[in-house]
Amino acid sequence: MSFGLIIEAVVREEIRQAGDWYEAQEAGVGGRFAVALDEYLQKIALDPFRYPKVGPTTYKSKIIGWPYAIFFTILEDKQRVKIVAVWQGNQDPAKLRKRLK
Repeated sequence: MSFGLIIEAVVREEIRQAGDWYEAQEAGVGGRFAVALDEYLQKIALDPFRYPKVGPTTYKSKIIGWPYAIFFTILEDKQRVKIVAVWQGNQDPAKLRKRLK
């Protein structure tokens, strides 16, 4: 059974900014990033427990081929996965830790 996805507003903005940045670097790259991200979100929705835990309630899926990872929590009783960050690896990890609390 597939889980529903909840994507927080701040995450939607991160995704938009990343896509815009990639598209500004080279036409079409932002679209390829969006496709890759969507594929990983669908994999997470199908089996969120297959990913490693990186905190008491947080899981992580690295997006292969891109310097991003998806951080999420599982709301098992609601059959939902809450995406809390799509994080670029070069950012300040302290900001991520603050968000994941």
